[in-house]
Amino acid sequence: YDYLTPEFFGAIGNGVADDIAALDAFNTALNMSIDGVADGDYRITRTFKIKRGKKIRGCGSIIADFTTTAPWSSDYCAIDMLIDSTDSSAAIFACFGQYLKGIKITSTAANTVEATALRFRTSLVIPVTSVVNFSYLTGSISGITIEKFDTALDLREAWSVDFTDIVVYNCRRAVFINGKTVNVTFGTGCRFTNPDNAYTSSTADTMGVEIDSSTRYTAAAQGRPEGIAITGGCLIYGYDNNIYANRVLALTVNGNIIDGAAKDCIVLGSGDDIRITDNYIFSSGANSGVRVDGVASAYGSRITIDKNHIIGSAPTNTCYAINFVDAGVSRNSVKIRGNVFADWTIGINAVLCPAYSVISDNSGSGLITDLIYIQNGGDSTEVTGNGTPDSVNALRLHPATSTELIIGKNKSALNRTSFVGKATVLTGTSTISLPNNFRTTGDNYVRAVTSVTFITAFPGEFNITDEFSLSDARLNLSTNALVDTIV
Repeated sequence: YDYLTPEFFGAIGNGVADDIAALDAFNTALNMSIDGVADGDYRITRTFKIKRGKKIRGCGSIIADFTTTAPWSSDYCAIDMLIDSTDSSAAIFACFGQYLKGIKITSTAANTVEATALRFRTSLVIPVTSVVNFSYLTGSISGITIEKFDTALDLREAWSVDFTDIVVYNCRRAVFINGKTVNVTFGTGCRFTNPDNAYTSSTADTMGVEIDSSTRYTAAAQGRPEGIAITGGCLIYGYDNNIYANRVLALTVNGNIIDGAAKDCIVLGSGDDIRITDNYIFSSGANSGVRVDGVASAYGSRITIDKNHIIGSAPTNTCYAINFVDAGVSRNSVKIRGNVFADWTIGINAVLCPAYSVISDNSGSGLITDLIYIQNGGDSTEVTGNGTPDSVNALRLHPATSTELIIGKNKSALNRTSFVGKATVLTGTSTISLPNNFRTTGDNYVRAVTSVTFITAFPGEFNITDEFSLSDARLNLSTNALVDTIV
């Protein structure tokens, strides 16, 4: 035979008989030259463990029966994908990953326990120095349907695995990535939806994709997810947080539909090299499209949020398309460019705008009051070319504690001044660059201004109207500047 079936080993496959012993024998018999074909409905009463190098395909289903909990030994996992194929970490190199295709994984009573459908892990105790030398090749998981679990996919240690055509529904958490998971991609045809949470026992928030490296290999060494990609038109719908990522290196979220979050669509904690690009992001809640939390750590640089369409749901309370809750002193090199916002009260809210950042060419419409609201600006942060036809303010500044914000060519419905060049406003020990299209009247968004000095020549026209009020200030102009009105 070039393939085997569980029925060769005594499986009944009717969804009633307990087929776990037959599946174990079937799995043991498979090798790299023999495929497994599973077309029946196989009820199991303990974990089905698949070591790597196995290939199983078919249109059958694995039905985890948790009614009698004792055989599970409090480890309620339907299928355990073990990344090791030997009993020694020294012999793991150059083993091929698992190939699993076309299987449905469900349960009979997952609402009574916190259960996992499909888990990747090692059964060995591996020092973190050895983990980086693993060679986990050609892992491919496709055509899998998972329902009625607390966690659908638990990736504690998965290496170079591609997930395609994965359908998850009625699970509290679709994907949990934890520990040293490296080079994992969720691609074409992945759909994670949560229309009904009644089948899970946990009362925690629902999560579409949760990434948080808390698993430790030894008492002193902690793994960290690296090279995680969610791309190719994935749908993540209907969770409290559709994506939550903390302590991750090189995360890419590109070209997806991230829809209907009850709270924040995407939450970013600490992390390096994070790219959120070209997604449709819609929140049915009243918090944030993308929320950047301040986490004091060594991580936190190179975050790019580009070309996303971020839509709110006409909320009555204050909410944000992109919200830097507290970006943290270690964060830098943030790029927020070319995004389109609609129906949020504030487009970009920066409690602390990270240093060496660029906020440019974003636009907004609908209910937005402030397209960009900066409370504290980081060193050498540039805010240019942002605009909105509907909002009161393209840019609003909190009483300034900032150091050198470079601002220009931002436009809103009520603030239409024209500026070419650069201006510097001195506020005590701080310096803020203030070109056109922001507002200081009313709430006095920039306060305690003592002088305005234009330090470059203006080849064009600089109009100061009632949108730019400088009470008790001294105005110094360089040559080639044209002033129409000073209020």
